[in-house]
Amino acid sequence: MANLNITQDFIPQGRRNRPGRNNPMQWITVHETGNTSRGAGARNHARFVKGDDAARIPVSWHYTVDDTETFQHLPENETAFHAGDGPNGIGNSQSIGIEIAVNSDGNFERAVGRAIALVADICRRRNIPLVNVVQHNHFSPGNKNCPQNIRAGRPFSWAEFIRRVGRLLEGGTQSNPPAPSGGGITYTVRRGDTLSGIARSHGIALAALVAANPQISNPDLIIPGHVIVVPWVGAPTQSIDEIAREVILGRWGDGAERVRRLTAAGHNASVVQRRVNEILAGR
Repeated sequence: MANLNITQDFIPQGRRNRPGRNNPMQWITVHETGNTSRGAGARNHARFVKGDDAARIPVSWHYTVDDTETFQHLPENETAFHAGDGPNGIGNSQSIGIEIAVNSDGNFERAVGRAIALVADICRRRNIPLVNVVQHNHFSPGNKNCPQNIRAGRPFSWAEFIRRVGRLLEGGTQSNPPAPSGGGITYTVRRGDTLSGIARSHGIALAALVAANPQISNPDLIIPGHVIVVPWVGAPTQSIDEIAREVILGRWGDGAERVRRLTAAGHNASVVQRRVNEILAGR
């Protein structure tokens, strides 16, 4: 994971934009600062949130990330004013707000990458599920096109943002996937192995083995040394949210191949896709 390079520079207690109430930290809300001025990176935003203008509004959030450093403005377990849904709204009262700097003299793609690393770190520490990482627009859908660049696919889409967070949370690679949430074991491919032979030796259907390993683009070609997932026979049924999260992470392939694999594993592909669309829309 990238060096987070966090500087704690908190808004003073008692300021109007530091309400000091408890935040249960159930969500992460991703923003962009909207300030393209040269020099408008994390350090200058730290000065802003401690100033009188921010207190008068009031506005505050927990972190600002740019291409080289991150400033923390509030403890994660305190509420802030960043989501636009009122002091008692879920966004303000239950989420950790992260602003990504868009200053013209910075490297925005690098800043987004550092924000992804920060989001993954918070998810891991605070046990926040990936489905609860949302855009600012999630809590202010009528008037906030935020994070504006990411929503427009710059430097990549929100779906890719979430996929990259998920990959950091997994701590692995496509060739070394973690066991599926329904349960399973890992198996290292040996010379002469075939997927059908591995399936037979573990007493499972070939379709179930293929479905558990969407990173394999050609089931007739597996490489010795790669690690695959062998699902347990009779593993508990995964929830729609769990399956949708795996689809977003790319585990089930794309298009017709995804439908085939989901169907082979006993899932309703249309229902799963509908939930995927809802998650990516921040619902």
